[in-house]
Amino acid sequence: MKKMEKCDIRNEKGPNRPESAQIGPKKALTSTLWHVICSFRAKTHQNPDTKEPWEMRSSREKTIDKSLVLLNLRNSFVDSKTKLQKLIFLCENELINRRVLAFNYTFFRYRHGPYSRQLAEDRKELGRTGLTSGDSLSPRGRHLADIFREVLKAYPANEETIGVIENTARTYGRYSGSRLKQHVYDMTVFCYDLGKRMRVEDIPKGKDIFAPQEMQDMFREPIQIDDDDLESMELSLQMTEADLAAMRRPASEDFEKTFLSVCP
Repeated sequence: MKKMEKCDIRNEKGPNRPESAQIGPKKALTSTLWHVICSFRAKTHQNPDTKEPWEMRSSREKTIDKSLVLLNLRNSFVDSKTKLQKLIFLCENELINRRVLAFNYTFFRYRHGPYSRQLAEDRKELGRTGLTSGDSLSPRGRHLADIFREVLKAYPANEETIGVIENTARTYGRYSGSRLKQHVYDMTVFCYDLGKRMRVEDIPKGKDIFAPQEMQDMFREPIQIDDDDLESMELSLQMTEADLAAMRRPASEDFEKTFLSVCP
């Protein structure tokens, strides 16, 4: 475990950290919150790389995926799990067309169009940790989405990804579920399993449409983030409301005031 004096991720200069990513207001979690997160990490001893048979993503990829889902929800109105699936599919399709590796979700043709089991599990996890309520951001989820956006934006290479996610959310986020479903059905995309472009509605059920882990050679660049920032995001995504409440109780009045300022 890192020493506590190094828990403030903005105080450390890594070889891949841009100068603009150094200490600044609201650029990352504060050192006070990091004291709490480091304590949480020591208590959990979770293995983030334990996978279900269908789960091919690394812990890094899962952290990035959930962070980008929060960015999408920050700018869109989502009222169903089906609508969330379609919005993330649209984002991933646009980024793949630009040869940018951001999302790592495998989508296949299912009953109501493109579907990702990995995204469905991430949706459940975001709800379990209290970052979403239904399919909308909770206050803490919105707070973290704002922080994650600033962390990712500090790396110029990520601006295109953030722009695609926000533009997609604003453009399609107010569509009804049925309208969005039809829009996706009418799209022509490259189907990985069949090796050709075709209408989504015409893709046979069960065929993989996107398989990022198998398509690495076609991408120009992945999301840029250094290990310290990635770790901060991963641990923030793991903490539940109960974890926060348990760690808040023994705090002094001054610590409590600072803690609440970063964890509303």
